[in-house]
Amino acid sequence: MRNLWDPNNPLTYAEGQTESVSLFRVSAPNVMVDAVKKSESDDAMIILLHEFASARGKVELESDMNIECWQECDLMERSITDVQENKGFAFDIKPYEIKTFVVKLK
Repeated sequence: MRNLWDPNNPLTYAEGQTESVSLFRVSAPNVMVDAVKKSESDDAMIILLHEFASARGKVELESDMNIECWQECDLMERSITDVQENKGFAFDIKPYEIKTFVVKLK
């Protein structure tokens, strides 16, 4: 099927500028964002990340989007901390720990 599609729809492009936008940036080099998905229960986003270098410390998560609020949750998306509003997105992480957060954007 692809062989039939390609000749009839050649690749095209246009010159222009693109703006680099980061959905989420992690301050710690030993922490990786594994997944970003829509919440099962509302319009929030779920962020799953983990520590991979056997180190502990403070991690800051930044975004080019406006974060309204966030809170830590378990893997079933049930809240385990209070909602954090108008505060920086910072948390402590332990070696090899997996963290999950619910984030609402403005």
